[in-house]
Amino acid sequence: MGQQCSMSNGSSASAYRGGGGESGDSDLPTATLLPRHHHGAVLSCSFLSPSAIVTGGDDKSLAITHLRPTPASPAEPIKVLKSHEGAVNTLHVFHPPSSPTPMVLSASRDTTVKLWGGSSKPVGNFLGHNLSVMAVGAHKDGNMVASGARDYMVKVWDTNTCQCTSTSKVSRNLVTCLKFWDDGSYRFAQGSEDLTMRVWDVRFITNNSTNASCAVTFGKYLYFPLDVDVSKCGNHVVSSSKGFDGSGCEGRVWDIRSPDKPLHVLNGHTQDAVGCCYINPEGGLPGWEGGALMATVSKDESVRIWDTASGECLCVHTEEGCGMWTAVRSWAGAAGGGAGGEDAGASGRFNPHLVATTYMGGIYVYEVVAGGGFGITLNCLNMVRPIVEEDYDLSEGVPHPADL
Repeated sequence: MGQQCSMSNGSSASAYRGGGGESGDSDLPTATLLPRHHHGAVLSCSFLSPSAIVTGGDDKSLAITHLRPTPASPAEPIKVLKSHEGAVNTLHVFHPPSSPTPMVLSASRDTTVKLWGGSSKPVGNFLGHNLSVMAVGAHKDGNMVASGARDYMVKVWDTNTCQCTSTSKVSRNLVTCLKFWDDGSYRFAQGSEDLTMRVWDVRFITNNSTNASCAVTFGKYLYFPLDVDVSKCGNHVVSSSKGFDGSGCEGRVWDIRSPDKPLHVLNGHTQDAVGCCYINPEGGLPGWEGGALMATVSKDESVRIWDTASGECLCVHTEEGCGMWTAVRSWAGAAGGGAGGEDAGASGRFNPHLVATTYMGGIYVYEVVAGGGFGITLNCLNMVRPIVEEDYDLSEGVPHPADL
């Protein structure tokens, strides 16, 4: 288990001994604490750049936090984005070719999707869902957004006008997640509480779309999928799903060319596997000769790293007192600066990084490292420590994560 070192509300002199679980190493570097903004559960996360993350909380806000390479690095002010009237269920970061900076999409329990640019106010509002919006994504060119909600509807929007261009409403299709292909095609994968994963081609979504309108429908899940990601080559889809006491709560690796049966079912979690993502979607990682890696996070308080080519679990990682995980996203690593401030190697690439969040308000940024006698390890570089009981001000009406 990770060990806390001088944990306190101050960030300049506080640290955390990274690593834990089956991948633990007492010689791992000490992580640098980040200031906290969110009150209560942090539900969603993503990298804005190698040195900044964006998170969404049950407190209805988004927060942009700059990472700190060392404890001596100054803590930059958190940029807080407020406009939603409900919890921020999920986020998606994309960088349109026409924009000098990344854009952020946020989907909320308030039934809206909002688009954020460089200001503290949303630059777009997507209105049309009737229930909580659970999933959102953008096409590679940035001109198209897709969203899915608990109202059975999948909607496609024009990013520039925020107008809905098409809607699919399929009975019992309570949307849980979605992800566009990165190859510029018009496909996106969409998970549902009806135990399926659909692949839609937006060119064929109409107001009368049915299951028959899907380009592909993957075989039935034991329990419904909660998160999804797509490989860079476009041939593989990975997912994580709900479950109980070791039943379900699994990762899956699919080949879109053979959708009837998964290539691998990744068993090991004992409660909901709430989040998943490719770590190195092109297969590149210094010291690693295997295939593309995948991360899953679970309500069982563990992070697992998998080889998607073999289905083998390479790492089980835990953090002391972190609580149940809620989301995970990756930065694959490229020249321009690593999340922990390290220099690029001879290859010009950095080790991939993960950001993961918890119901207890924790935020963790990891470097994914191969070799060193441990196979794959996670080095905790930056963190927002989990909320403890004395942090709660009941007068503010902030719910305890155990009540969520």
